[in-house]
Amino acid sequence: MKHFGFFIILLIVAYFSNAQKSLLEYDECRDEISKNAQKKYEKAVQLFQDRHYQKCSVVLNEIIKENEDFASPYFLMGMIGVVKNNTRMIEKYFPMVKERCENFTHPYLYYYLGLIDYTEEHYEQASKDFEEFLSLTDGDNFYDSLQNVAINYIDWSDFLSKTLENRVPFDPQNINFLSKNKSYYEPFITWDTQQIFFIREEITRDTNTDSFTADVTIRKNRYLEKSELDSTGFYDRGFILDEPFNLTFPQSGVSVTADNNFIYFSKRDNTAEDNTWNIYVCENTDGYFSQAKTLNINTTMYDEFSPTVSADGNTLYFVSNREGGKGSYDIWFSHKTGKNTWSEPQNMGRDVNTFADETYPFVSADNSCLYFLSNGRKTIGGTDIFCYNIKEQKPAINLGYPINTEGNERSIGVMIDGKTAYGTFFNSDSTYLNLQTFVLPDNVRTKPMKIVNGRMQKTLDGDISLTMYNVNTQKTTAYYIADEHPNFSLVVEDKQDYIVYLNQAGYMFFATRINAQTEDLIIYQKPLEYGQQMQLDNIVYNPNNGGFDELSSLILDDFVTYLKKNQRLRFTLSAPKNILQPLYSYLIKSGIRKDRIEIQNTNTQDIIYTIK
Repeated sequence: MKHFGFFIILLIVAYFSNAQKSLLEYDECRDEISKNAQKKYEKAVQLFQDRHYQKCSVVLNEIIKENEDFASPYFLMGMIGVVKNNTRMIEKYFPMVKERCENFTHPYLYYYLGLIDYTEEHYEQASKDFEEFLSLTDGDNFYDSLQNVAINYIDWSDFLSKTLENRVPFDPQNINFLSKNKSYYEPFITWDTQQIFFIREEITRDTNTDSFTADVTIRKNRYLEKSELDSTGFYDRGFILDEPFNLTFPQSGVSVTADNNFIYFSKRDNTAEDNTWNIYVCENTDGYFSQAKTLNINTTMYDEFSPTVSADGNTLYFVSNREGGKGSYDIWFSHKTGKNTWSEPQNMGRDVNTFADETYPFVSADNSCLYFLSNGRKTIGGTDIFCYNIKEQKPAINLGYPINTEGNERSIGVMIDGKTAYGTFFNSDSTYLNLQTFVLPDNVRTKPMKIVNGRMQKTLDGDISLTMYNVNTQKTTAYYIADEHPNFSLVVEDKQDYIVYLNQAGYMFFATRINAQTEDLIIYQKPLEYGQQMQLDNIVYNPNNGGFDELSSLILDDFVTYLKKNQRLRFTLSAPKNILQPLYSYLIKSGIRKDRIEIQNTNTQDIIYTIK
């Protein structure tokens, strides 16, 4: 039951001081009651006005005992419950008024009936009660403050009634691994599903062997752990991660790029200079993690935590209470500008953030949807899970009931198929949080994506940027390839065509076409030097069907752009006889001078350019 304490008491006192008609006039059934009982009731009203609530209750009970069908005494007993902040009396007596007189017209009756029905989750009836209250107080400025509250309750009642009535499918399934008698927090399943990271409470024992008698210290902390998928298709029980993790507590779960090369997490620092949450990144090289490095987006005055990195590694979402936010904790984002540098963070705005807390973001593999927790929006109860469509930029929507419940929900992640979500939920007896998967409702799913694994064949040292161009959407994505990570992963959409190219100063031009079915992708990086050769890959020419196809033309256009940037470059173009002349003509018509190109027929099907 909602209480208004001193505020509502003042309103009631003011009402009785300025009432234009007696309470009895609101009882449309009073003509059926004896004059003696009505007179006795007026005495009780006077005792109420004089704040003699105990004496008033005695008189009202006498009236009820003699005239149990008299509605007005029950109403006044309910009002005593209001001023005495007695929930039991409110819930008992106000419904009894309606039972005895359907046409009782005092506005307070319907206001409190609305509260009762709202508390008991009878949302449709609660909305009707508050509507009746508004109808009875229309044009009466005395009730202005309560009218605003009633309107808010109607809004919430309609939301909850619609949400609970329109249940979404929800059938969570356990991931059968690990210990059943422990709770799991903040899980992250890698995009290739080979590993699961999570926070789990463990009891560890440290033995001091330097002393004459071994001292054993018992430690209980929430450790960051990892479970791996074995050859039988089951995950192992999970093990505590070594350095650089679990050095200080508390710490958060992790977020990992699709290539598993970079892992982001946050922890609370405890130094003289900084006692806030900060975000760190580690590099994973052959299963070994580098020293944790702090990100340039961290501050020393505010918290930055709960990072989630996009699968392509280019956008980082996180939670902060820094200046410029919309509420307490907001969700912010930053774009990658270099190997270990990020742009100035931007607030996600009011379509996501509210006056309260938004936390635990997770971005889908196709970068179209941000899932997060909020207690500042309409929720079924406590903190709910929401989905924000980044591309359409529409206000975030509630995932619905029973995914969201009356309690506080926890973070979720979504697998690369765009429809399978995972999170931690209480087991049947509510003792442990199990890691479970479930299928998302249709309206909050994203496009299924796939991972194309590749390898960089490098002959020069130095980090480079690989560019992937979606032919269908004309969107470009950059991937940073570091020396220590020649293996990489590209996140692509099924039934979409892409061009991947290397077009940087000091390197030879390389481009190839890929799609979701591509296997064994190899990117060649060679220095721009005399005698170096590079294949122009996937160039298709059909003289009977308009010449070069669309993807070939796009690759050739990129090659032309590269040649124009390197004006002094001269080369020999080798190709089969049937394609050599059309290819040469294409380059000349695109603005490349004839004196830069020497052509040469070849007996192979390869198209190769050689630096002169």
